[in-house]
Amino acid sequence: MIINDEAHHIHDPSLAWFKSIQDIHNKLKQKEKCLSLQIDVTATPKHNNGAIFVQTVSDYPLVEAIWQNVVKHPVLPDSASRAKLSERQSSRFTEKYADYILLGLEEWRKTCKEEHEKLGKKAILFIMADDTRNCDDLAAYLENTYSELKGAVLTIHTKNCIFQTYAAK
Repeated sequence: MIINDEAHHIHDPSLAWFKSIQDIHNKLKQKEKCLSLQIDVTATPKHNNGAIFVQTVSDYPLVEAIWQNVVKHPVLPDSASRAKLSERQSSRFTEKYADYILLGLEEWRKTCKEEHEKLGKKAILFIMADDTRNCDDLAAYLENTYSELKGAVLTIHTKNCIFQTYAAK
């Protein structure tokens, strides 16, 4: 049996993981056995063209999971706070979006104190940037500007141009 998490990444025949599964299957066939089960788990059961996987058994949308308290709720600042935001003229991501970063951090702090700490839970600050350079700039900015984030930032670069910075308190 094979269980694949983040399975939307493995259905490309040119990938090493895809080839490894085929290799396992072929070696079992040589012994007159077979792969008994392959379970693919993913939050995005779709091909690159947007078509849903034919083998999908259940599609559980994120909005539904949030509504049913299966995952944490995203926190959005109130409309008055969002109305005060402005992009600055700068080529540096952190300078251009400084107001947005600060407001997100303030909301994260408030949520930590008002909700998560009381429950013994951890609140995650999630910021997405448009490229790896900006993501690295953002991670350094967070760690160097806000003492509570020193050593608490996780930066993830993916080949699909989604760059994420997490800060955990």
